[in-house]
Amino acid sequence: MNTDIHSKSPTNQLQDAAGETGRWAADAAKDVSNATSDAYASLSSKVEAGVERTKEYAQHAVDATKDAAHRASDTAKDLYQSASAKAEDALVSSKEYVREHPFPVALGTLITGLALGYLIGLAQREEPSFRQRLFS
Repeated sequence: MNTDIHSKSPTNQLQDAAGETGRWAADAAKDVSNATSDAYASLSSKVEAGVERTKEYAQHAVDATKDAAHRASDTAKDLYQSASAKAEDALVSSKEYVREHPFPVALGTLITGLALGYLIGLAQREEPSFRQRLFS
């Protein structure tokens, strides 16, 4: 036990206690400040690392999307060229068939025209209404 306290006057004891409390408060404030600085630095570096990783992932996504778009475009071009070539081949072969067999083609065209004309005539013919059928 410290006997020094009893030998001092009460005013001096209060001053010493206040000074010691002030030192403790200053030390505690310094510790809190250091801990806050350390936490801020750690958090800041983690945020920066996260931002960099996010940038990398975004760039990978953009690159993958561009590659997919190019592949889709190339596939569409190939399909168009293939369909165009097949259509041209079909046109050429149908022209050759018509040149080689003109009478069956003309007869088929005539029969098709007559059938369509007959069907159109049927569709335009008006059916009598119930009243017309009943009172006619």
